[in-house]
Amino acid sequence: SKSLTTAFYSIQKGSASADRIFKILESKNEKKILLNQNFNEQITFNNISFQYDQELTLKNINLIINKGEKIAIVGESGSGKSTLIELLLKFYKPLKGSINIDGSNIEHINTRPLFTLITQNVMLFNDTILKNLTIANQNASMEEIQNATRQAHIHTVIEKLKNQYQTIIGPQGNDLSGGERQRLAIARALLSKAPILIFDEPTSSLDSESNSSIQETFNKLQSNKTIILITHKLTSLEKYDKILVMKEGQIVEKGQHSFLLEKNGVYKKLYEIEVMKQK
Repeated sequence: SKSLTTAFYSIQKGSASADRIFKILESKNEKKILLNQNFNEQITFNNISFQYDQELTLKNINLIINKGEKIAIVGESGSGKSTLIELLLKFYKPLKGSINIDGSNIEHINTRPLFTLITQNVMLFNDTILKNLTIANQNASMEEIQNATRQAHIHTVIEKLKNQYQTIIGPQGNDLSGGERQRLAIARALLSKAPILIFDEPTSSLDSESNSSIQETFNKLQSNKTIILITHKLTSLEKYDKILVMKEGQIVEKGQHSFLLEKNGVYKKLYEIEVMKQK
């Protein structure tokens, strides 16, 4: 039943994406000038709602994410976590409400330089490790590159390869393991000049030790980087500034890890389920 639910959700998303594409094609003659925007203060979701066809999947979302914060978004599959991020990235338009960055509606600004997105399905190319890393920042020095790979716990793996950073990793990076591909993608994100890093289950293929190490890296990032993390791994969120708990398209709980455990609500139940799975 879980597979059927996932498939249905994917079909719904695909349908909404197709509708959006057709609207773009229909308006191809309309020239829209998007203004460049820096990120200095906060992202605000103002009374956001969204639906696929007739089903309301986000309901009256109000949220503030301040620059430099580490935000985690958790909840069961289909609760609206990814949809919230897809609206921020302008994959879709909200049914109602607005999303602002430093007070400017994202519909009127060029948001591409502001975000780097890392998902479970890592996009890598049949090229060298070095070139896969520097896609995000072509002017990065070797010192910066190695600093990022050390933070992502992939530098040691690269150093052991015959050609090290000049190693060609095959189509989709298939010469690397799933965990190595994810760590390489995380290193690339850390190299990015984008001030907002969005991770959608970035450590799903990693063991608990590697996951904890990378979460510690996230916690130590400079305050000029803002992290938004979608995850099911709740045991590594102790140091996050804010955890958003979603259920049926709404933010039902909000706060830090210890506060949410004491609240004895949805978050605690999700946390206890995860702890039981690890035993």
